Amino acid sequence: MQIDIIPQVPAAIAPDRFLALSRELQAVSDRLGGAVFLGPQVGPVGAICFCGVNERFRSMSLLRDMPIPCAVVQDPVRPWFTGSSVCPELPDLLRRLQAHMPQVQRWLVFGQSSGGYAALHASRLLPDSLAIAFSPQTFDDRVMRGRIGHPPGIRKSYVQEPIADLAAVFAERPSQNPAFVISSINETENPVEDFVWLDHMHWARIAHFPSVRIFLLETQNHSLLYRKGGFFASVLADLVKHDNFGIEFASGWLSDRLYRRG
Repeated sequence: MQIDIIPQVPAAIAPDRFLALSRELQAVSDRLGGAVFLGPQVGPVGAICFCGVNERFRSMSLLRDMPIPCAVVQDPVRPWFTGSSVCPELPDLLRRLQAHMPQVQRWLVFGQSSGGYAALHASRLLPDSLAIAFSPQTFDDRVMRGRIGHPPGIRKSYVQEPIADLAAVFAERPSQNPAFVISSINETENPVEDFVWLDHMHWARIAHFPSVRIFLLETQNHSLLYRKGGFFASVLADLVKHDNFGIEFASGWLSDRLYRRG
């Protein structure tokens, strides 16, 4: 796996340079598995951004305010991080990232769509972590999707590779690590000729686990980061500054930020 090492945390990089860097990484995303941002400040908290299907390194905009060591990873061949020539499967990937950031003891892991799936899965593989998943998939939905009818002109989107059923993973690996899902009320503003994911079907599969919290937004599309990337980048950066990943504090704090009025 090819990983670029960048000797600054994202918050220390000028905004125009950070944007240029994301474009440089995007240009080689067919062979580059990720990048690690390491600054002079050594602390116990680190972050991992898992890029979603079709997003590649565009997802790294979520890191732009991060004041801590962090990584962005992507796999254009197997976007659900099940292992390819570009990026190893998730357990091996996490071991490699931990080797690059050995000082990190607590992890904030996040991503959208297939990246959200990886973040949720990672929350059961890392001993001390908090996952935030935007519109994630949680199981291989191909058989179920084949039994659901759609009006003509609507394209079904589905998981394109065999993945673990996160309901089974969460049952087999009980953990107090918080796993938060952020999803839209519905998907009526998706370009339906391109995709409909049925996000509710996915988050409902794990909603009964005690460590899971679901946050629904007054939005109508699958991609929450398309118009709200800047807002979520600031939310994630503020969360790590609190350095409190307890489920009650973190869920209450996140609820306040997401539903704040005015």
